[in-house]
Amino acid sequence: MKPAVEDVYPLTSLQEGMLLHCLRDQDPELFVNQLVCRLAGPLDHSALRQACASVLDAHPVLRTSFHAEAPGNPLQVVHRNPPVPVSSHDLSGHEDPEAALAEFVRADRRRGFSLKRPPLTRFTHVRLPGRRDVLVWTLHHLLLDGWSTHLVLNDLLDAYDAASRGRPVRLDRRRPYRDYVAWLGRQDHVEAEESFQYRLGDVRVATVLPEQAGGGLQPGQERHTDQRLTVSPERTDGWRGAARSARVTLNTLVHAAWGLTVSRFTGTSDVVFGTALTVRPPQLAGADKMVGVLLNTLPTRIRTAPGQSVRDWLSDVHAGQLELQQYGYLPLPTALATTGLAGGQALFETSVMVQNYPIDQSRWQRDAIAVERIEYFQRTDDPLTLMAVEGPGLDLVLTHDRHRYADDFARRLLDHVVHTLDTVTRHPDRRPAELATVPPAERAVLLRPRPGPAPGEQNAVLPDVSLTERDPAAPAVTCRHRRLTYGELDARANQVAHWLSARDVPAREPVAVSLSCSADTVVAALGVLRSGHPLACADPGPAGSRTGTTDPRTPCVTDPVEHDGLPTTPPEVTVGPDDPACVWPVLPGPEPDMAVSSHRAVAQSAADVVKTCELSASDVVLLLAPPTSPVAMGYLMGSLAAGAAVAFVPPRERADTGAVFEVLDHHKVTCVLGATPHDLRRWSSGREVTATVDAVRVVVCDGDGLDDADTGIVTALFGAHTRVVDRYLPSAWSVRPLVRHRGTVSPSCGDRLLVLDRDRNLVPVGGVGEVHVGGIGLASPYRGEPVDAEVRFTGDPYGEPGARLCRTGDVGRPLPDGTITVWGRAADQVVLGGRPTGLAGIAARLRAHPRVRDAVAQARPVGGRDGLAAYVVLDSGDQTDGGAWEEDLRGWIGALVPVSGAPVAFVAVERIPLTPSGQVDSAALAATDLQDRGEAAADLPSSEEEIVLAGIFAEILGVSPIGVHDSFFDLGGRSLDALRMISQATEALGAEVPLDALFETPTVSGLLRATRSPRD
Repeated sequence: MKPAVEDVYPLTSLQEGMLLHCLRDQDPELFVNQLVCRLAGPLDHSALRQACASVLDAHPVLRTSFHAEAPGNPLQVVHRNPPVPVSSHDLSGHEDPEAALAEFVRADRRRGFSLKRPPLTRFTHVRLPGRRDVLVWTLHHLLLDGWSTHLVLNDLLDAYDAASRGRPVRLDRRRPYRDYVAWLGRQDHVEAEESFQYRLGDVRVATVLPEQAGGGLQPGQERHTDQRLTVSPERTDGWRGAARSARVTLNTLVHAAWGLTVSRFTGTSDVVFGTALTVRPPQLAGADKMVGVLLNTLPTRIRTAPGQSVRDWLSDVHAGQLELQQYGYLPLPTALATTGLAGGQALFETSVMVQNYPIDQSRWQRDAIAVERIEYFQRTDDPLTLMAVEGPGLDLVLTHDRHRYADDFARRLLDHVVHTLDTVTRHPDRRPAELATVPPAERAVLLRPRPGPAPGEQNAVLPDVSLTERDPAAPAVTCRHRRLTYGELDARANQVAHWLSARDVPAREPVAVSLSCSADTVVAALGVLRSGHPLACADPGPAGSRTGTTDPRTPCVTDPVEHDGLPTTPPEVTVGPDDPACVWPVLPGPEPDMAVSSHRAVAQSAADVVKTCELSASDVVLLLAPPTSPVAMGYLMGSLAAGAAVAFVPPRERADTGAVFEVLDHHKVTCVLGATPHDLRRWSSGREVTATVDAVRVVVCDGDGLDDADTGIVTALFGAHTRVVDRYLPSAWSVRPLVRHRGTVSPSCGDRLLVLDRDRNLVPVGGVGEVHVGGIGLASPYRGEPVDAEVRFTGDPYGEPGARLCRTGDVGRPLPDGTITVWGRAADQVVLGGRPTGLAGIAARLRAHPRVRDAVAQARPVGGRDGLAAYVVLDSGDQTDGGAWEEDLRGWIGALVPVSGAPVAFVAVERIPLTPSGQVDSAALAATDLQDRGEAAADLPSSEEEIVLAGIFAEILGVSPIGVHDSFFDLGGRSLDALRMISQATEALGAEVPLDALFETPTVSGLLRATRSPRD
């Protein structure tokens, strides 16, 4: 009796990677390929079975199983005489045979394969009406690449033709796949590693396209699907001609177009993606006819130099592709080890394959069988895979994961690739940075004109806020025990204006208000504006201070009471809509840049407030923003224009929840303006508050964006009837905040909002770039260009001549409806685990935890390394649970902050420190000493299980000692070490250690926690 095992040999690096993903993801469809062969006639089932048996006998790879639990490295085992996997499925009588066939094909893929049980392939004879049968061939990618698949298909057709005629089946014996595996093992990696070190050594950030999942999977949809586009032979020939002129290939053009497309969507000029290579070395005789997986995937890096022409750039891309092919044998993990990324972190999530291997379709025709066409299905582990199939034209197939990228986004991405190919080939002498790669229809959406202000608002000026039309006895302003009616406010503001007119103050010279927040502050501010002078705005400070002004000679109103006896009628002053209204410091410092905004802009901001809040004379407004800040001027003037009563809380009392709610209750406030998200969170923890605040109908928040929990706080505090308005101020150079809904904004009338990359190109819909603002709300530099003018301001390349844009420093994404999602400050985007991560997103994730009331994340050194400090306000009692809350939160943010990316220090604080304007006081948080907490990340193992796991870490990694929070990958572990790690840990602990846990929480403590936790 013949032995069951014919041969045993190692896996290639590519096979090991596929095996690892299969075991980790437990997805039966992963790496399952399928050919649906449409035949011209019926199949002889008996001849098919005989042909399949002959093919299995001729090709050992088709009789191979895969085993990860073997000591050392995984093995592939070739078996003798496995079952012949042939079956039939009769749809000849089905009322809708095509729909039934599609469902059968999907179900057959979902069956997957047991990797330990050969064969990992099967053939199904499907009978359709009209004697036109279908052969469905399903196989695992661990067995065959595309080239080999067609070689085996030709053998199958030859065998079937012979069997159906009653002739002996004779198939050529090919060189065995194990010879290729042995050849790989003999290659010297030193030169190849040096090449990759030169090309990738300074890469620190993975290239990841922002997710565009849309509404998720619809009922009956498959998670992975294809978007297909066929390019005509004429268009393709044009590309081939351009490639010849540039002395490159169509393969190079496709890679360059994908690289430039990814660059525009990610907002970076330096991108990396995977390239699938056919590795059939000419020095290995018979490699071109060998059957197996003679493939590799290696990283392609594409950069654009500022002064480089498209022609030269393509030449560089071509040279890189040639070098990649030269070292195509190098294992992907070895190539990744030359980068600056920690082990276990993906360098790329997209890949490209240009299929130009020989497919002779004439061989699909035999006397006994004829294949009319073949439909291909394949699954990889990349969320996006572009395949280009060369023929007379070019077939482009983009396979995408719908959990990550919706169908419409994938389709637009494919359109971008084609448009980029057109653009690149038409303009070889331009710079890549100059190429307009956004298709015309999408460009029209991004540049869609916005309506201007209403006719009555175009020429508004702030002195037009007429207080005399109001009931003079109606309350206008109140702060603590100081109260002014509209009549009193009007008269006293006019007195201040007359006082200033009598002073020797140059026309249009800014005048400061040096008062702490009070009703007199409003008198002084309104008086300055009525005098025709711009108001020098500043954050509140002690009385007598000149915060925000750079010149000590700047006139300053200190006490409006001193002006009693002056006329109470308005002075004769003419102010135009483009005259300066407010001047303020953009950045703190001894000589800060100063911005000036027009009356038109501030008046428009006031009109925005009235419309957004639907203000009327029946409203009572609590203004939390400092009344002399530029944004608060819009709140204040809008409230007064509507005839509302305006109440203030002194800045020193803003942090006192009881004081704030006393004002809300006492004055029966209906609108809260200028709150911040941290105000809401602080109020929610004020359990001692018993004030009645159900009169509040709208709360307007500025600053960091609100999340769902913040909206819930408003409902809990004020009632379900209370509306929440979230406003976004694009820049310190802007005076008009925009209404934000779930992080999404659109420009107000008369304003302009664009997302551009560093070369001022339009970022495509769904891409990422920097938000730029222009239009009415954009201020101008006061007295000369600011220090950072060249960095901050830029001409509007898509606007009227002379129009300017301001870089906001915020990261944004344009959406298909013309709105923009704002992700937060670019400066707050930190690289953790090789991926850009927003600190605001981490804080929002922490706030979503049931234990956490508020949270702030900062990039801080932790234990001597770049890391992350998470400051959290916990529910009372959670700090007394022996530190379990830290482990709980560490796992909670694991998806955003991989442990292999950076150490995390959690700091429980009583409250988040805020500035007088309600923003986070970063300086106060930065003063926290993290040294002790950083050292805690290296806690040595103490329990028996921790000691055992730490010993396995040390054995595999060759590193000692091992702390319970030390990352397996930070210490040098690689993805392929994971199989050994999990195998040994499972045996040592006597319990299954989940493979995915090593990637999610690759620490001793994380693995033990995952092993103990029950899994669905």
